Amino acid sequence: MKIAIAIAALILIGSPIASAAAMYDVESIVISGPVLALIAIVLAIFAGRPDLRALWMISGAMIAMAIGCFLTIFLMEWSPAEAQIPIGRATIVFALAIQAGWLHLWNVWVRGKVFDQDWQV
Repeated sequence: MKIAIAIAALILIGSPIASAAAMYDVESIVISGPVLALIAIVLAIFAGRPDLRALWMISGAMIAMAIGCFLTIFLMEWSPAEAQIPIGRATIVFALAIQAGWLHLWNVWVRGKVFDQDWQV
């Protein structure tokens, strides 16, 4: 459980950092997008446990964002200069919205603590 929570926190912290990098230089998403998506895939695997299912929202959102950015740039045939503003803004909106994931993280943490206490009785 602690590993899944740490991975989810990494995504929640990494998203604003990646967003700031994308606003500075959109080509940074070539690295940050796949890295965060791979971390989200690992989180999705951990979140298969019933007590961690709330973390699927975080992993699913991150994977969807990475795929969405890639497909938008690819299908619109944007150059880095053309993608800078729309993709940069999209990453800002996403980085702000995914911060709601801290509530899911807290929920999983609290339920894990309650579950641990029940087993110690």
